[in-house]
Amino acid sequence: MALLWQLSPFFLAVWLLILLVPVRINLFFLREDKDDHLVIRINTFFSAVRILVEVPLLKQETPLDVTLEAEVKAGGDGLVEEKKKKFTVFDLNLEKLQWLLWVYQNNRRLVMYAIRFMTQALTVERFHFSFSGGLNDAALTGLLFGAGWTVAANLLALAQKKVHFRERPQVDLRPDFRQAPGQYTRFDTVISCRVGHFLLAGLLLIAAIIRGGEKRRWTTILSRD
Repeated sequence: MALLWQLSPFFLAVWLLILLVPVRINLFFLREDKDDHLVIRINTFFSAVRILVEVPLLKQETPLDVTLEAEVKAGGDGLVEEKKKKFTVFDLNLEKLQWLLWVYQNNRRLVMYAIRFMTQALTVERFHFSFSGGLNDAALTGLLFGAGWTVAANLLALAQKKVHFRERPQVDLRPDFRQAPGQYTRFDTVISCRVGHFLLAGLLLIAAIIRGGEKRRWTTILSRD
């Protein structure tokens, strides 16, 4: 017991160092006409821990469902898991959504504080967004892209007030006035923060759930029986 007490400063120092370890998340999405490609890279502990989630196949057969194939890799190219899954709007659990809404309404200040904390802790190292497309009507295409530039400028101005950008975000919207316009979308962003930021935000959200959220959920379920 005395030995553990003597080593406690060492363990505390190690724990504090772990909380200060940076985490970098890279989100990359590319769509060319009907071909989609999504990649999520997570890098932490100074590249000692690397996780890659790659979605080479993303199909939307109907407006209500999406089918995807995902590959999860660790380290270099070591395949950890490969899965294919179909998501539909009918898979949504309305009871769980109602419970989450109740938790948010009754812990709004705590949840909003966690969101503000994370937005202030995050650093956007890179933000690139490009879109090219159009409609068969050239006049309507020009009108939509003009409105798109206005919305994009307002959203970027708001985001720069809430989140720290290491470099100026790059947005490129190009109308395609051809009679058979193609569609091209490219999104590439890198965000970073510390392990401690994720831990504290997670603890705040757990506290919001503990503050009566679980009790209310079971009360709602039992009242329907």
